[in-house]
Amino acid sequence: MNKRIVLAVSIAIIVLAVVVLTVFVFPLFQTRSTGLQYLEQCPTRWPPQMPGPNTSQLETLVAMTMNPGTVTKICAEYNSESSNSVTGILNGSVYFQSNMTKVPPSLIQVTAEPQPLIAPGIGGDSPVPVAYGLFPISGSSSAPGFYLLCLSGIFPAMPLAVGYEPITYSDFAYGLHHQNQCSNVPFFGSYVSVNNVGVAYSYVPLNA
Repeated sequence: MNKRIVLAVSIAIIVLAVVVLTVFVFPLFQTRSTGLQYLEQCPTRWPPQMPGPNTSQLETLVAMTMNPGTVTKICAEYNSESSNSVTGILNGSVYFQSNMTKVPPSLIQVTAEPQPLIAPGIGGDSPVPVAYGLFPISGSSSAPGFYLLCLSGIFPAMPLAVGYEPITYSDFAYGLHHQNQCSNVPFFGSYVSVNNVGVAYSYVPLNA
């Protein structure tokens, strides 16, 4: 009988410990991030390591590159930068850098998920909770060229070279000075990682 009592008490203690860990302890270590499954599709961190300094230029232009006829994926993270969560539609667009007109989906198509995205509020938490989004980008075989990529909540636009590398600043100069078409959403995003995306650099001239 005593052994049964001891066993029952031991089981009760174990169950209580599990409940305490699950309800009170584990949540303290969670970031309350959502959309973590998207990161599995974007294994390469972005931005990559920058090249070394160049004394004749003030800054470095970083561009994403992709091959025509391929699909790339970009993962981004979002929060509302306020105490309250906000909901919005994720979207992405590509513009010809030469005149900032929108590229048709038949040439380059950008999709986004989830829809809608709920960006969590900061609320003084540490680490800051985030929601992840995924942007698959499909480029046709006729897509070689220089573009600007606009993704929800991320500014400035990202230079995108399809089928070209190396690059120069002049390949994107007009678009970088006229990038006012990027979507307005009630949350803020940043790049996290990519898949099947290359990187190219160009030093920016002092008089740019």
